[in-house]
Amino acid sequence: MCQRPAFLPTRPSAEKVSSLMRSLFLTCLLTHTFAVRGNASTVQFDIAKAYAVGNTPKAVVVADFNGDGRLDIAVANLSGTISILLGKGDGTFQTANTFTAGTQIQSVAASDLNGDTKPDLVISDSTLTSTQVGVLLNSGAGTFGSVQTLPGITIASSFALSDVDGDLNTDLVVSDTGANVIHVFRGKGDGSFQAPLDIVPSFVPKTIHLADVNNDGSPDLAITGFNGFGLLLSNGDGTFQSPLFVSTGFSTSILPGDLNQDGKTDVAAFVSGIFNQKPFFLTRLGNGDGTFQSSKSIGTAAGTLSLLADFDGDHVPDVVAGGGGSVFLWINHGDAMFQAPISTVAGPTSSGIGAADLNGDGATDLIVTNPVQNAVSVLLNSGTQLSLNSLTLNPSSITRGQSTTATLTVNLLNSFTKPIALSCEVVPSGQSQGPTPTCLLEPKSVSPAANASATSRLTVNTSSALASASTLLPFAIASFGLLSIVSGSFRKRRFALVAIFGGLALQVACGGGHTPPQTSGYSITVTAKSGAVQQTTTTFLTVQ
Repeated sequence: MCQRPAFLPTRPSAEKVSSLMRSLFLTCLLTHTFAVRGNASTVQFDIAKAYAVGNTPKAVVVADFNGDGRLDIAVANLSGTISILLGKGDGTFQTANTFTAGTQIQSVAASDLNGDTKPDLVISDSTLTSTQVGVLLNSGAGTFGSVQTLPGITIASSFALSDVDGDLNTDLVVSDTGANVIHVFRGKGDGSFQAPLDIVPSFVPKTIHLADVNNDGSPDLAITGFNGFGLLLSNGDGTFQSPLFVSTGFSTSILPGDLNQDGKTDVAAFVSGIFNQKPFFLTRLGNGDGTFQSSKSIGTAAGTLSLLADFDGDHVPDVVAGGGGSVFLWINHGDAMFQAPISTVAGPTSSGIGAADLNGDGATDLIVTNPVQNAVSVLLNSGTQLSLNSLTLNPSSITRGQSTTATLTVNLLNSFTKPIALSCEVVPSGQSQGPTPTCLLEPKSVSPAANASATSRLTVNTSSALASASTLLPFAIASFGLLSIVSGSFRKRRFALVAIFGGLALQVACGGGHTPPQTSGYSITVTAKSGAVQQTTTTFLTVQ
């Protein structure tokens, strides 16, 4: 029998053991450092615009339901209804059409199930005793047929859509926690399905995901459990191999995607500790053969892990979570290293989250359900974000007739590399004398590379000083007198002499023709604009 090591205390109390375990767990968590590499990206959303839908909206999906080339929204409501909001193509939507489709609709997805190129709907619907999965075929005008319930399901906790058997028809995979079974419904291509092939996992399935993990062209099956997920590699015919367990942590939720641009499927996960500490965000990078590298901790998680999508224009998936009326966004630097999360308010509450480019500007927008207000909130992505360095004129003080220059630096803060238009304006500051200077920017438009800068040259020109009336008048009188002496009669010459001496006297009285220069001040404002986003910077010029 093994003896207790001498360095351990004798019979520690349960409280001391609990405290020790907490300390060890926190130490392990904090020793996973997170280094941000490269330039930070900036993403900004417009203020959320709410649209009324059915009671207690839970989930959302985006697709073109009426075939007009504009994205629409379908919302699943816990009141047993579905709300369809047809898009106008500019990020705004028509009044929702809400219809009954069940009892308590928990989730919704869209895919073409019958080959007519129109996205159909798949929903999960709960009653007091079961949660079923049903299909609603699209009529093509943004309306849908009656619900066709799939057979043999007890309590569906999750479902996923993909072509798992390679016949080009959409298939449906359902996790059934009531029967502890995974049902694989192979699509016939007409909106109906074959009898399910059942998989019995070794643990109760929570959520399921379909993604090609070993790069063989067939989607594999990931099933989350209590402390990780099981990975079932596809045989390509709708059947799967025995599960390989991948450990992540307790209360795992995952999202598969290529996080580091190497063409291999990785996993982003939110997990909790054994003592219910705050959940934290980690990644498991894929090797491309169905195995994964060790976990890398990103930091503390916030909200419920929701989706992967590119929000900063670099074509690399970022991570989105939601909760408490906010959306949390972790920007991916392209190598599975992430910035600290950006938070944006979606409404008093938030539940289901969707993402798509709703207004065709190339930037991914957010759609968030708001259960308390019975609404869905749309947050348009502003796209290009930029900043301007301070302008410094060289020189900052000139005399009239001279010019001065400055270099304008435009910084692109994300990867939306669209042209940025530049303009300038000169405004007198205080009591300014003389003509207002003019300004010119060359070039008048710049297109910085992703997270990079571009420059434009600002030139400010002034016109020569104009003689004052008090200076010109004496000379005019004297000049008239000289002309009269040359060409006039005696009487005119006598008058001319008076004019000459009068002009000279006026010149002396006006200070000898010398007027001290007047100092004028001007503000020069440069504006950089891309779409609805603009920034300005201002500098000052003194003209003698």
